[in-house]
Amino acid sequence: MLDLIIVVSIAVIVGLVSHIPIKSSRPRITSVKEWKQNRLNEHERMIYEWLTSKGYYVSCHIREQNKVIPLALEPFRIALFEKNNNQLLNQFRLIYFSLKGWKSVFFSKEVTEDELKGLISEIEALHGNVSNHLKHVQ
Repeated sequence: MLDLIIVVSIAVIVGLVSHIPIKSSRPRITSVKEWKQNRLNEHERMIYEWLTSKGYYVSCHIREQNKVIPLALEPFRIALFEKNNNQLLNQFRLIYFSLKGWKSVFFSKEVTEDELKGLISEIEALHGNVSNHLKHVQ
């Protein structure tokens, strides 16, 4: 029984370690794909339009292996997700994308002006110089 537990533990550790991203010092190039906006739901579209009106470049539907990030600040590896009622799903997203090198930010379905300001604050807390690099993009 103990041998089985050890083997399973080692398999889990190896599985997790194999998914840890290798950080590249090379800057990422972000392509503009306006057509992907059509796939956004109402709340995601509102967040997308608000962030872009503030001068942020937001990518839509980024694939990370077999999972999709609906909204992302791709060069900074910040993923934006709508909060789900299923807390287990939210935790899975947080852990999974963290292992892939992404920082996750969750927003509620009730999008208000205060929620949007809080979202900006949370993004800037994750990566302090996001505002310096992404604001006022012409």
